[in-house]
Amino acid sequence: MINKNTLDFLKNLSENNNRVWFAEHKPEFDKIKKDFERFVTSLIASISHFDPDIAHLEAKKCIFRLNRDTRFSKNKAPYKINLWAHINAVSKLSQTPGSAGYYVHLEPGNCMLAGWAYMPDTKWLHDIRQKISNNPKKFTDIIENKDFKKYFVFYSWEKLKRPPVWFPADHEAIEMLKNKSFLADCMIKDKEVFSEGFLDFASGAFRELKKFNDFLNEG
Repeated sequence: MINKNTLDFLKNLSENNNRVWFAEHKPEFDKIKKDFERFVTSLIASISHFDPDIAHLEAKKCIFRLNRDTRFSKNKAPYKINLWAHINAVSKLSQTPGSAGYYVHLEPGNCMLAGWAYMPDTKWLHDIRQKISNNPKKFTDIIENKDFKKYFVFYSWEKLKRPPVWFPADHEAIEMLKNKSFLADCMIKDKEVFSEGFLDFASGAFRELKKFNDFLNEG
């Protein structure tokens, strides 16, 4: 179960984002991080029942560091103000994700479960567009499925103004093909994160997300 102090800690961190404050409160963060790692471990075990490809993953390798890389950023705040994990059988945290996985994001007022191809590289984006072009109904059926929509909302991050190269302007799915990203998210109320049923809820949501991920990932 997620530590009940998690969101309060992150809120306080957002208001005191400096190394002195963090050092004074590090024991609190260590407890929060340990509990989050336990939650992700349990979530991996639950997801592996319907997606065995992720069964080998270790929670600590799926959780992003709180420290920010400020070398090339105007924002010099040293810490992120959220906790997040990406349960993905292929991509490593040090890499730009090359496949869709199961994403958990904890942040005051912005907690979510998600899956995506977010700003994918040229090859992955072309492959996704080609699959949609070849069988638009298959993708539409996934994102319009009532069980999927029970949890997730599909949306695009940005769209091209003109049809992408190699795809005809009169294609029946041209508006979908213009997408630069393909995302599905499930927004969670803060209080629900700490409920006893949140693990089961997240596992159930990700079960419905799997077909979406499979479509984005399949070769």
